[in-house]
Amino acid sequence: QYLGGGNICISERLQELQEERRCLLRHIIPAIAPPAKIIDFGHKLCPSLFLTKIEPRCIFLGDWWTLAIGNWEEKPVNRKITLSDYCLPQTITYFAVFEFYTQRFLGIKNTSDNIMIEIPAHGMRVLRLALWSGENPVIIGTNLHLSGGGCEISEIKIEKSAVNGEIDTKWDYPVKITAAFPDKIKPKI
Repeated sequence: QYLGGGNICISERLQELQEERRCLLRHIIPAIAPPAKIIDFGHKLCPSLFLTKIEPRCIFLGDWWTLAIGNWEEKPVNRKITLSDYCLPQTITYFAVFEFYTQRFLGIKNTSDNIMIEIPAHGMRVLRLALWSGENPVIIGTNLHLSGGGCEISEIKIEKSAVNGEIDTKWDYPVKITAAFPDKIKPKI
């Protein structure tokens, strides 16, 4: 549903929808992004690479992208991803890469770097790709919406040593925000 620009299809009876399934909706509602751009139309089973440009509610965050990577196989797979292959602006050299489901920071990646990612059988991984200059802290993700902060962060003030802001969501759910702070060797998370 996130990849389709907010179309939500539920086949279960809403009165019987399990709480766990209902909670999954918090990751996609509200819809803020246009439908994802399908990268691999020629995939043998079904498209498995989807790129979405996020223009967040809070304009001070700047834009970023999410790259959703699917696995339609019956067993887990390891996929090698090279960001320069996926229609990202050629003027950007480095991205801070964060994976939504595992809530893992995958590092600062040059667009020509390879990223290895394990995807479970019939699963997806959603990478948040934030512009990284190495000069200022960057929000790299949240655990609420698949956009990684595009919906729930309503206000933000980013300083050299701190990130302060406001979360605005109708979901009664604690929100974890992850930020990367520049450091001499590698970013502090």
